[in-house]
Amino acid sequence: PEKLLRVTALDRALNEELRVRVGDVEPGVDDNGTEPVAGTAPAVKLVEGQTGSEGSAGVVTVPVTAVNTADYQVTGDALKGSVGDTVTMKATFTNAGPAWVQPREGDQVVRVIIPPPAGTSVAKRGQFCRAEGKTYVCGMRSLNEGSGETYTFELKIDKRVAGAKGSVALSTEARPFDPN
Repeated sequence: PEKLLRVTALDRALNEELRVRVGDVEPGVDDNGTEPVAGTAPAVKLVEGQTGSEGSAGVVTVPVTAVNTADYQVTGDALKGSVGDTVTMKATFTNAGPAWVQPREGDQVVRVIIPPPAGTSVAKRGQFCRAEGKTYVCGMRSLNEGSGETYTFELKIDKRVAGAKGSVALSTEARPFDPN
């Protein structure tokens, strides 16, 4: 009996792609250096469809959206010091999972927003951070589940400002996969 191709997603799946290639290349060692292994499933039957136009794609990419969530979290340090001191501030972004997030083309990418406390100046900014006015906007290398980024800043306390507070927050783009 003819059946649809079923694909099982990994526990970390969210926005994925299934790439199918059709060609007449003999099986051989792939890029990972392993010999092909024959599958155990029944043979696949080719069903004729509409004729493609000249130059039809030999590779088709199908977007796959899994029902899953990713929990983005940010934390920051409480700082203490005196005027003239340079203090270290660490802010951390974590994707607590369970899904990893692979942005698709056109998706807004999450950023960490860090406005330092009043009365301080940034002597050294965190890696992957850039200044936008008095605020720092930080990116990350990966959105894999369980991964994160720590941004380490050196702040000079220039003057005493009663009740001065900085903050650490996520950018405000929609994240339907993150329930909080």
